[in-house]
Amino acid sequence: MISIDYDKDTQAAVIAADNNVSDTTWAEIRRVCEEQTLQIMRQSARYITLPWWNFLTLRANLRYVITKHAISTEFSQKARYLLLQTEERRSAYYSSTTSVVNAYEIQQHLNALGFKRLLTPEQVRNVARLLRFPAAATFSVPGAGKTTEALAYFFLRREPDTRLLIVAPKNAFAAWEEQLEECIPTFSQSILRLQGGEAGVASTLAKKPIMALITYQQLCNTIPSVASCFSMRAIV
Repeated sequence: MISIDYDKDTQAAVIAADNNVSDTTWAEIRRVCEEQTLQIMRQSARYITLPWWNFLTLRANLRYVITKHAISTEFSQKARYLLLQTEERRSAYYSSTTSVVNAYEIQQHLNALGFKRLLTPEQVRNVARLLRFPAAATFSVPGAGKTTEALAYFFLRREPDTRLLIVAPKNAFAAWEEQLEECIPTFSQSILRLQGGEAGVASTLAKKPIMALITYQQLCNTIPSVASCFSMRAIV
């Protein structure tokens, strides 16, 4: 039997096999994990742990191996709850029927939040469409106002514990900081730069920033720390 548990202290999935699972089958399961992520935290002859968010991305591959070998699987209560929560969120995204609010409502709500910039008609249209979904993306040419749209979306969606993680080239950091100052000055001191390697990033994350900037390269080298901080309540 394969057992799957969740360790809340490390936010990790714990995958273990009992003696009824052959060494060949267990090796195949381990290989699936190792091929899908570099973030393996611990492993031994009969168990492996990896960040929960990594487990979610590879669970279909694991399901294939487990089904192929007709292995029974047991989930802990916490792991089962998190998986059900994941499926509920996925279903909610695809079945979203939230009506698009009108331009006046969007701008009025932003004004009430202290958002100083007046959105253009095109930006209001884009933000209205983004607000229909719990997760969304926007694409346009440079200078079209995507940063303002992203900040508007964040503040309209924001709850007390929601955080913003901005992944961008280092030469774009100043622009984000300037845009934040112009859009909502009261939050201008809330954005921090994640830099200085693992130690520097961990030190900054200990301050529990509401908003943070990080480069693509720095993120690749500090994924466990950043993901642990931002995975639960983040808009990225």
